[in-house]
Parts: sequence; C-alpha cells; structure tokens
Amino acid sequence: MRWRNWPVALVQYLYRGLFPSRCVVCGLRGAALCSAHAVFTPAPVREAAPPLAGLVAPVAYSGAAVPLLEAYKYTGDRSLAVVLAAEILPKFPPEWTPETTLLVPIPLHWTRQFWRGFNQSALLSRALAEATGIPQCALLRRRRRTQQQARLGKAAREQNLTGAFVVRKCACSLPRSTRIVLVDDVYTTGATMRSAAGALHAAGYSDVFACTFAVAV
Repeated sequence: MRWRNWPVALVQYLYRGLFPSRCVVCGLRGAALCSAHAVFTPAPVREAAPPLAGLVAPVAYSGAAVPLLEAYKYTGDRSLAVVLAAEILPKFPPEWTPETTLLVPIPLHWTRQFWRGFNQSALLSRALAEATGIPQCALLRRRRRTQQQARLGKAAREQNLTGAFVVRKCACSLPRSTRIVLVDDVYTTGATMRSAAGALHAAGYSDVFACTFAVAV
C-alpha cells in the first residue's frame, strides 16, 4: 500500500467490515453485483478513430453498467476493478502478449488524484495486468488540470484535452515497436483516448489501442 493512499484504504477496510458488500444496483447483500444484475448489455460495434489502432470495450454504457461504474469511480473499491476486468479479458486479442504489449492507464492530474486518493484507470489496469501477466506502466503524465469531460459537449471535449498528456522520460528505454494499450473505465467520444494516443504517436509509438470496460451507446 502506498503511504499517500493509506487513509482511503483504511476507510474502505473499516467500511467493508461494518457494512458487507451490497449490489450496487439493488442493494442486496452478498456481492458488488447480485446474480440478477451481473448481466450486461453487449457493446455495439464501435470503431476507434485515428490515431488509435483499435478499441476493446465489451459492455454498453447502460443498465447495470452505469451504477457499477459510478460506484467504482468514486469509491476505488479494488474488488470492483476485478469485476470490470473479468468482462474485458475474454475480448483481449491473442496477440496481446506480455512480450509485445504494455498496459498504460489514463492518468489523472496529480491534484485530482491527490484529493480522490486513487486513479480508477490504474486500478483497472493493475487488475488486467495481474490476470494476464502483461506489464503495466504509468507511461503518461497529465501535465495540466482539465475540466471534467462529463460536463462538456463533443467539440469542447476535444479542445479541453488538446496537449493534456505528455510521455514520461522513462519511455526512453521502451522499444518503439511495443504495442500500447490505453486503459480507462468508459469510452464516450474517445477524446481522452485520442489525446493520449496522440502524445504516444509523437513519441514514436504507432501501435496504440484503447481498452475500456464500457462504451457509450
């Protein structure tokens, strides 16, 4: 446990001890999703726009996926990251191997992560890495604080994220042939992913994919 996140982890530990897991949709005790709500609507076919090479997103952002992602995004419950990862894993292309691929979570600005105490994309990336053996790395940094995307229209989202990401210096030792898989919780307009992919392309990485739990319908 990283020292800066210990207050959040302690609160979660105490909360889970006092209040057993409940379904995020109906409140039934026993699990984060009860059997009645553990079924999601398959995602529609959605093509990723350049500079992304492709998109993996198994679930439509509707039904039980909406309260699940809200609960995950604002609690940082690692058990929910495992639930999301379990839906994504069957969609992983076989060529995404530990030898050729790197998982890269979409970063928060440091001020937002400081106050939230965690990065939901990093938790999901870690769950995917642990399940597949594919390494993960915080290759990107968010160099300026942006407005929350959910409050903006499509054109404003693109403008909001222009130049928001920069590739860290640690990338110098990473082969440019490495396949980069950007990990986030939901794909809406794709502005965030395209901005991050653009920064990676500028650094010499041309094989960049997006991977999320859900996609907007």
